Amino acid sequence: MIKLSKEFDLKKIEVGNAVKVNCKRLGFEIDCIVVVATEKELNLAYYDKERGCMEYQALTVEDIKDNDYEVKNLN
Repeated sequence: MIKLSKEFDLKKIEVGNAVKVNCKRLGFEIDCIVVVATEKELNLAYYDKERGCMEYQALTVEDIKDNDYEVKNLN
């Protein structure tokens, strides 16, 4: 699991990395690819089987700090 204080560690999370996102509050888990990574935000892409298309999710450092989401690097 990726633990954060004030910003994302771009040495561990890079564009093209596969990550598993677990949303505790909403109760879902998805495997994503990092498409944009900055110190304050990750933009993730994943395939939504129900909709049959690619979806995008932005995660901020605040989302992680508030324990709404857990991000695990799969690489």
